[in-house]
Amino acid sequence: MAIETLVPNGDDAGWASGGWDDINEGVPGDDDTTKVTETAKTQTIIFDLVNSALEDGDTINSVTIDARLRCDLASADSVFRFDLLIGGTPQGLTDQVPTSSWATYTGITNAAWDVDWTAAQLDGMQVSVISRQTGMPTTDLWEITALDIVIDYTPAATGQLHSHHKNLNGLGVGGPFYINPIG
Repeated sequence: MAIETLVPNGDDAGWASGGWDDINEGVPGDDDTTKVTETAKTQTIIFDLVNSALEDGDTINSVTIDARLRCDLASADSVFRFDLLIGGTPQGLTDQVPTSSWATYTGITNAAWDVDWTAAQLDGMQVSVISRQTGMPTTDLWEITALDIVIDYTPAATGQLHSHHKNLNGLGVGGPFYINPIG
């Protein structure tokens, strides 16, 4: 098995401050140094992700979200809602109740995401993050310092080695390297 991590490389500019380039260093993040923040009771932002380097024939075992976040007035009424979008279509919400201190949430998933993933679905995939406060009106400060998608996969057994490294601007480095069995 192998792991590929996709980080944000764009967003719809929906938060009060900060943007995708403030949270694209991957989990665990840098807490107060760079982050996106919001004070509205309910806010949705959609993050674009770098494209995957996986190829047809690679077997995708799971796709999960990792995030580092907090909400200053966290309560049972405060929730971060995460969803994966494939071709703009939501795949199913999953909720995380935040704490008032920075906390890392790993392996965020939804049973609806248990599909037969293909490499093509990963390209253009997006993450929707909704900050939601359902109780009394508050001035919660919602913050995210890191967000990434973790893809657990098994490379195809085709006699080639894959390089699945991404840099933060979304350009792939490396490529397929072939093994010459003759020498």
